[in-house]
Amino acid sequence: MTDRLTPEHEQRLQGLRDVDVDVDALLAELAAVRAERDAFCDRVDTLTAVAKGNKRHVREMFLELQKARARVEELEDRNGCLLDQQAKDDAEFAETLAERDRYRAAWQSARFRAQALAEGILRHVADRDTWKSWCKQAQQTGGAR
Repeated sequence: MTDRLTPEHEQRLQGLRDVDVDVDALLAELAAVRAERDAFCDRVDTLTAVAKGNKRHVREMFLELQKARARVEELEDRNGCLLDQQAKDDAEFAETLAERDRYRAAWQSARFRAQALAEGILRHVADRDTWKSWCKQAQQTGGAR
């Protein structure tokens, strides 16, 4: 928009001067309206630039959001696999503990039986020594007893 008056408008303005109209007041009001219009256009331009920037930022943020969602899904899948592996490891650990307990019980049972067998052998050997000593005595005394 131009602030200059066309020759046609100049003629009309000259015609209005002949009438009892305060042209200077009208021109001052016109200048005020133009200044207000220019300020409004500046605000519209500023708001348009801000809206374009916001649109660009929203697009960028949407892309970041999609990346974040993909990362979350990836981590959830990985975490699920880790939890499955942990459960498997826990089951294997529980199985290992149960096997250890079975071996421990078998070892303790074998140890108890070995100790009982050793005590029985010692009693048998002691008895054998007693019989052996009786046989020696019998041989020395002449076979009769």
